[in-house]
Amino acid sequence: MKFGVRKPSLKKSFKARTTGRLKRSVKKTLIPGYGKKGMGYIKNPKKAVYNKVYNKTTVDLLKPIKPVSSPKKKKAKQPKKTKFHYNATKPETVKQGLENEGYSPDQYLTRPPRRWLKFIAIILGLASWGAIFGGHPNIFLGVLYGILAYAAYQKSKPRINILSNPKTEAVTQTKSPVIDDEKAVDILPTSAPKVPDTDNAAIAPTKDNMDVRNLRELVPPNVFDLLWFINGTYRNIERETQTFDNGFYSFEISFQSEPSAINVHLPIVEGTRDQKIGYYPAYDKLTSVERFIYLKWLQDISQPIDISYVFIFYYGLERFLFTEKIEQAVEMIFELKKYHSENNSFNSYSNDAILIAAMMAKRPDWIARLNLRNLSIPLYATIKGTVTKCFTTHEIILFSKKVGWTNPRYIKNEPQKFEANLALCLKEKFGTNQFMIQEEQYKEVPDSITVFLANYSLSQESRFSELPDILSHPDIQSSLYALLQEAHERTKLQLREERKMKTTE
Repeated sequence: MKFGVRKPSLKKSFKARTTGRLKRSVKKTLIPGYGKKGMGYIKNPKKAVYNKVYNKTTVDLLKPIKPVSSPKKKKAKQPKKTKFHYNATKPETVKQGLENEGYSPDQYLTRPPRRWLKFIAIILGLASWGAIFGGHPNIFLGVLYGILAYAAYQKSKPRINILSNPKTEAVTQTKSPVIDDEKAVDILPTSAPKVPDTDNAAIAPTKDNMDVRNLRELVPPNVFDLLWFINGTYRNIERETQTFDNGFYSFEISFQSEPSAINVHLPIVEGTRDQKIGYYPAYDKLTSVERFIYLKWLQDISQPIDISYVFIFYYGLERFLFTEKIEQAVEMIFELKKYHSENNSFNSYSNDAILIAAMMAKRPDWIARLNLRNLSIPLYATIKGTVTKCFTTHEIILFSKKVGWTNPRYIKNEPQKFEANLALCLKEKFGTNQFMIQEEQYKEVPDSITVFLANYSLSQESRFSELPDILSHPDIQSSLYALLQEAHERTKLQLREERKMKTTE
């Protein structure tokens, strides 16, 4: 053990500050735990103890003339990032999935694959194999190369970094714009109100006077009847749990805090705002100007507006589906779809909600009003079978791919003849032009369908409900497949006979 003054070496000192620093940064990137305090005692305990004692018993002569490194500044604590890898061949699918979950493009970063790191991983993997199974085996070196190869391979994968949670982002209060005092509407203050709920004297509504307390006079009756109020004279919301059971499966709807509920104590300031309010909106999270825009839009819901405002109103409609106002809510959803159907997310959620409402109210006419091209086929089949207990010939053709039918030649080229032959097959086999569904079959299906409701105040169990996938029933699959095959063969024979008749003529 050395005591006293260390032997100075300018060459080693310069190398430690140039190439040595570069190597250490590379190792810190590739080797988990490299450079962390205490790792030396794990990797090489004897050397770590020696270095510790050596630094205590010796003195560096060049220390007074060496540049003093400035202390590292502590970085501000950043929000935790969620990282996961994705399939590089399907980036659009991944991005679409993130958008469906509520993430906007500025809430995640996509990193493409790093091919050069993958090449390094291959070289290190070959080196690891050679070190372990070569002529002069070195297990330690082989394991080290293997760890480096694995780390390089993981770093080479394409990755998506989630920068923030959409729910957390939605709850964050946005800054209110600067508003002139002249535009302020005379209404209850933002702070805890001293005026009780019963003291809601109506203010005469005018074009420039918007007040929640006289909203009944400003909004059409069919819209006002489908609004939720958390306080005030019109209060109609309570935290409760409602259960629906139709004999096959049940829904338990628990409303923790309704995002569409109007708080009459929040201020409203007249103004315009072009900026989008983002995902997972709620009335009480809007600024005073945004609340004015929302209530102004309720006077005429056909007017174009940012889809987030539409979703605030739509959240309340989903809640009304589980009340006695289910028919009014469904009609209002159809009304919204008429003017705001350009948004795919809204279309998907509203279609699922109408199908569930049709199942609960036994209303097949609601299903018939939907555009079949925008529907999930398994969900449509499940709800249609629950409501009507049968499938028509047109629906059987629609379900053909889901039951394994892969020859749509006559379905595309001769749709009328194919459907007519399918109706004949049904008539001969079942005595009716429809394929009947038995109630017991719903309890024997192997797969399920997840139904998505947009209202995020629901519990996860309620919002993402599982329904039986009736098309996965083996007996229904085989029966529908056999009917399609028989109709296919009959259409083929019919076309052959028609060709023969043309040649004889």
